Amino acid sequence: MDRTSKPAIGTFALPIDDSQRIERLRVALAKRGHLLNRSEVVRLGLLALEGLSGERTNTLVAKLERRRPGRKPR
Repeated sequence: MDRTSKPAIGTFALPIDDSQRIERLRVALAKRGHLLNRSEVVRLGLLALEGLSGERTNTLVAKLERRRPGRKPR
């Protein structure tokens, strides 16, 4: 996406541990001189995932905790 195109707007919820993981990554990247917002960290992860081999992707998918989509009932 170039800077002149409009972004697609989407909303999704993350478990608190994933939200904390993003923040830890932001801090680690900032220490290396890369000041990124949460969205940029997620997009960076997408770029990294896109470049992985099939075997490495399978290994990571196996580690992923699957969650039911949608909101928890009140």
